[in-house]
Amino acid sequence: MSQSRPPGPDGWPLVGNTIQYVRNPFDFRQECVEKYGDVVYMKNFGVEVYMLAHPEYFQRVLVSEADEFTKHQITRDRVGKVFGNGLLLSRGDFWERQREYMQPMFRPERVQTYAEMMTGFGERKIDEWESGETYELKRQMKELTLQITIKALFGIDLKYDDSGLGYAIEDLFAKFEPSKMVFPYWVPTPTNIRLKRAKKRLENSLDDMIERRRAADDLGEDLLSRLIDANAGDMMTDREMKDEMINMVLAGHETTGLVLTYTLYLLSEHPEIRRELVEEVDEVVGDETPTTEHLEEMDYLEQVLNESMRLYSPTHTIAREPLEDVEFDGYTIPEGSYVALSAYVVHHDDRWYDDPFQFKPERWTDDLEDELPGCAYVPFGAGPRRCIGDHFGWMEARLLLVQLLQNVQVDYVADHPMEVNASLTIQPKNPVTVQITER
Repeated sequence: MSQSRPPGPDGWPLVGNTIQYVRNPFDFRQECVEKYGDVVYMKNFGVEVYMLAHPEYFQRVLVSEADEFTKHQITRDRVGKVFGNGLLLSRGDFWERQREYMQPMFRPERVQTYAEMMTGFGERKIDEWESGETYELKRQMKELTLQITIKALFGIDLKYDDSGLGYAIEDLFAKFEPSKMVFPYWVPTPTNIRLKRAKKRLENSLDDMIERRRAADDLGEDLLSRLIDANAGDMMTDREMKDEMINMVLAGHETTGLVLTYTLYLLSEHPEIRRELVEEVDEVVGDETPTTEHLEEMDYLEQVLNESMRLYSPTHTIAREPLEDVEFDGYTIPEGSYVALSAYVVHHDDRWYDDPFQFKPERWTDDLEDELPGCAYVPFGAGPRRCIGDHFGWMEARLLLVQLLQNVQVDYVADHPMEVNASLTIQPKNPVTVQITER
């Protein structure tokens, strides 16, 4: 017999569990699962949340019963202020149409054609650094991946500070830190004021890109050209085209930039692992520019990146809304509820991973992957709404990491330990200060 509500932590009047969540989102969720099980009820920011923390439940929501869940309206309302109604948040027939139209640009055979361009930008970034100087690593990596994303998808060479685009994007993501989501958008907090200005700068930058591309004699074969064609043929409105561009710019560079940031940090903290990976790079690639053919020979590289993305997943939470009442572990979750799949908790669960908080690339053997339940590892999501750019990001992360390890040594030199916070992605709380030394 099903029960009406799962167990969960006691909350405060009016605010529920918001204060506990804001203090440390990841620790709070971890503690809830340890105390209450894999289905937990809580109330955050005035919303009743049903948190799921088992791969079997992820498999149902994302894969086997994916048609019975949709993007939650609350997520669409909050995140849509920035992302609009693009692939990340759209639903139903509209999402299927948009996904089908853009999918060809992200097929593996298409993605491979970007490899030389990616390493070209990598070489340019490495040439900017002065050996022995210190840099903020997250900004450096996101500068690099933003330039690659804009060039690959829109065919445009972009400097990070063009129209303040890079800084605007930083302000946009800052809004989604838990402590800054307490106040709604209409309250004129400093964060909300910066958000509105940043959104306007982003829109202006995209308008400029569209006009530059429309003015060209030959549209080309990139995603922006495809969107402009759809717009000209009345398949896509101006607003729909721009929403998809926003989705590609924000999601396309953010996740890979963070993957590189966390991986280089972890390698700095584990010099013996870095040494082994550098040996593989030197043996397979040597002094050559890395290619997709090189990547096929680099097993340890894949282990290192898989482990980095397990510890600091590009996707820490996946939100859905059931289209009708649904049961998990004997508890009924009502139609329309906010269901949060905590990938972070599953990725740090000792039922699936020994020493789950330790950086152990060697764990990624064929045996482990055979033993893991489906959806125990979901850095790019799963099912029909799996990240459209997963092949792009996976190739980009491997090529750039190899190129960086060939040329420089990156050492974490900040006077504070790495701490993270939950935004739309897992974000460092403090600057990731590193010293970059030429090899």
